[in-house]
Amino acid sequence: MRARLFVVAILIAAQASAGCALAGAPILAGATIGAVADIGREQTTQRCEIEATPVGTRVHIRLRGGQTMDGRYQGEIFSAEEYVVRYAAASGLPALQADIAVRLTSQRILNGRLVGFEPHRLILLGYDGRVSVVALGEVLEVSELSERAEPVAVSGPFLIERELEGRLPYRSCVRVSATTFPLEAIEAVEVPYDKHAGIKTGVVIGLVVDALAIAALATLFRFQD
Repeated sequence: MRARLFVVAILIAAQASAGCALAGAPILAGATIGAVADIGREQTTQRCEIEATPVGTRVHIRLRGGQTMDGRYQGEIFSAEEYVVRYAAASGLPALQADIAVRLTSQRILNGRLVGFEPHRLILLGYDGRVSVVALGEVLEVSELSERAEPVAVSGPFLIERELEGRLPYRSCVRVSATTFPLEAIEAVEVPYDKHAGIKTGVVIGLVVDALAIAALATLFRFQD
């Protein structure tokens, strides 16, 4: 119980320092960095969540490999065929469309087929046809329900670490001008700063909050183990 309170305290402190509500805006790991605080000269850009960026906005993209690109944000796209190929290249994960059991921190178990991942979330298709979106922070373990010799089983902290490293394949891709990037490949998104409108609550969120939240949850899981 004390460990949980400690984690909550960390998250509240991080939220206060970032100036936005963690629960009020989705956190996009790897694609959020926070406002550019440029003291001493006029601020011209801000870093934001790609999900909150209006289509048509001029953006500056920085990828995890160090490459950069400028262009117009054209929105997120999904291709089942492309995702199958990209997911297959990520080793150590339960197979896509595999029957899995997801054990939660509440000890509840969800069964269904693995549809894939999105930022901080696992997507599960239940046998009743319902789609469940499960926060990675609530996952203790994901295990394949397979008769093969070595079915894959991974922990929630393992998935969180893979996400921090940019090695958890998301279903969504981002299109900028004529180029498409996997969402997990993006390290930062920069957009023009509107000094009259200011920074909208819920749009800009610090990477420090992102990292603290995930690290704190991972620490809690290890503590519980």
